[in-house]
Amino acid sequence: MVVPVNPQSTTTYTLVSVSDGTAPVCTTALQDAATVTVFSYPVADAGPDQTILCGQTAVTIGGNNTSSGAGISYQWTYLGTPAGTTKQVAATNAGDYSLLVTNAGGCTASDVVRVGIDNSLPTAGAIRVKEIECFGDNNGSIRLDSISSS
Repeated sequence: MVVPVNPQSTTTYTLVSVSDGTAPVCTTALQDAATVTVFSYPVADAGPDQTILCGQTAVTIGGNNTSSGAGISYQWTYLGTPAGTTKQVAATNAGDYSLLVTNAGGCTASDVVRVGIDNSLPTAGAIRVKEIECFGDNNGSIRLDSISSS
């Protein structure tokens, strides 16, 4: 006999034999239990798009909302190549990084983060130069009012 079930959370079902008194009658009562484990879908959060700035070699990708705990595994890929198996990884190249999160039940979720590279040199705002008055004096200076990059 098949009894269809559709629990919303992990549930234990107990089967108990009952006789209606007609033949054949079992002389021993039967009882057994089965637990149906329900796995919720994991969450994959690759994090916001990021940019590797001039002077940086990498950025850390992977958002705070990604599922964690027992039975959770992570698989990062970059251009179809494995790029890591932890919740967060260091991205060293420009492009799309994909995160696949799998739970103990085999349920999966995925997300993508885009990493760009900004190699533009910083620019200085107003530069003020105070000339040295005489050779050997230490009374000159250069002042930068702001430094920025795109």
